[in-house]
Amino acid sequence: RLGLKNFDPCTILLNNDLSAGPPGILEDLYEQYLLPPLHAGWTVRRKSRHFQSYEEVSKRFGKLLGIDPWLIHPLFSHVEGIDFSEGSGLEALRTAVDAQLAKVRRKYKEYGINEKPFVIVKADNGTYG
Repeated sequence: RLGLKNFDPCTILLNNDLSAGPPGILEDLYEQYLLPPLHAGWTVRRKSRHFQSYEEVSKRFGKLLGIDPWLIHPLFSHVEGIDFSEGSGLEALRTAVDAQLAKVRRKYKEYGINEKPFVIVKADNGTYG
């Protein structure tokens, strides 16, 4: 078990993406929850799955509060078959970025946002990809 003097938590909340792998001190914990679990670090999960899950949560939360989920969840899309080192899949990426920018422009217009829309492209796996 992990804890402090006079504090024995039932749950340990990590502020660590586990990109360097699980710290040994967290292995073999007994009767304590670990959030996120060691098997859910960025070394093994995909950002696309994370965003899909968060999208589901934000839709439910938005419905509960009567707000547009876009206000708490960015638009995203997933494009497969891209390899920057080989230059493959770039046309598919360009098409996806253009489509995403069009969606963001519509949302900006809907909410009176007078900023230039932008898209961030990230690798689906790893922390720094």
